[in-house]
Amino acid sequence: MRHGIISTGGTPNFPNIGKLLGATEHRAGTCIFNDRMMIEAGFAQQGDCALHVFTSVVSRGGEDRGILDAGSKTLTSDTGGLDGYGLILEHPKARIHKFAEEHGFLDLSRCHTKPEVGDILRVAEPCLRHCEYG
Repeated sequence: MRHGIISTGGTPNFPNIGKLLGATEHRAGTCIFNDRMMIEAGFAQQGDCALHVFTSVVSRGGEDRGILDAGSKTLTSDTGGLDGYGLILEHPKARIHKFAEEHGFLDLSRCHTKPEVGDILRVAEPCLRHCEYG
């Protein structure tokens, strides 16, 4: 039996287009939205991301800690193999290292400037749960 279409998928697989033996088409989905994974892969820049989560800093319990009012109900748990749960555009060295349902826990130890309580931050995240259609 001969198959007419052998399909592969996934925007992160772009570098493999033409290298996968037998593949006749490639279906990519995330590239139309761009996200943190696309930035990391070099396919997009921060300004290209279509989806941002706006969140506020609700607590600063220490020099290198903070709490956001966005957690697992807002942010995706699929990190795409990246460190943390989103890229905070205003503080790219900050890391959302874990979350509860409604709160994200920040590690600010690598930040030179740190967000304050009340600051509104934009988070670019892997948007697989929110908008991947491919």
